[in-house]
Amino acid sequence: MPPSTPRCATSATTGLRLEYRALLLRAEGDPDGGVASGELPADPLRRRAIGAARRSILRQRQSEAIGDDAFHRLEEEFDWAELSAQG
Repeated sequence: MPPSTPRCATSATTGLRLEYRALLLRAEGDPDGGVASGELPADPLRRRAIGAARRSILRQRQSEAIGDDAFHRLEEEFDWAELSAQG
């Protein structure tokens, strides 16, 4: 951990990563279910994570790792999550 990073920020990041991993696993098990944005509490770290996820799916779309349908479905999920993260 860099010296300027508070321990609580690192714990929050780890917790957020685990939470998203669990949500992704659940979504994979139920492809029509999606993830309810109400399950994602609002905070600045979450909004940064959503931004990073958006950039990631854009790269995947540009490299054709995912198709248009998957890209647009993920974009919609991120839109809802972003609205929820506004608090």
